[in-house]
Amino acid sequence: ITVLLFLQLQGTLLFAVCILLYFFYNNLVALWILFLCMGFVSGPIIASGFAMVNRYMELTSLAQMIPYIGAAVADVVIMYMVGYSYENYGPFSIWTHSLGISALVFTVTSGMFILGTIHRDRFEKNLED
Repeated sequence: ITVLLFLQLQGTLLFAVCILLYFFYNNLVALWILFLCMGFVSGPIIASGFAMVNRYMELTSLAQMIPYIGAAVADVVIMYMVGYSYENYGPFSIWTHSLGISALVFTVTSGMFILGTIHRDRFEKNLED
């Protein structure tokens, strides 16, 4: 439950930063400060996700490697996407990308929570045996 609360807090703060980005997307100083806050909030999301997944299944090194490689490739692709949309559509496009990322985090966390409540965690299953 602690990991889930931490993920929900991260998602809520990420959404709050997105809302603030909506109001301050023309202010360059506010944009830099909000991106700093966004990086601080979204940095530990993948580690928290792994901790939550570890409660429900045993993670091998291969199971951890695949999402890390996917996240690294996604980071490179997102840099080009954000740069292209900023250049062609202006600073408001950064808000759209940030909101999309926070919606994705919310959806994945909700899905993990729903699947976790259906299947119970692996520690509860071991206690019943």
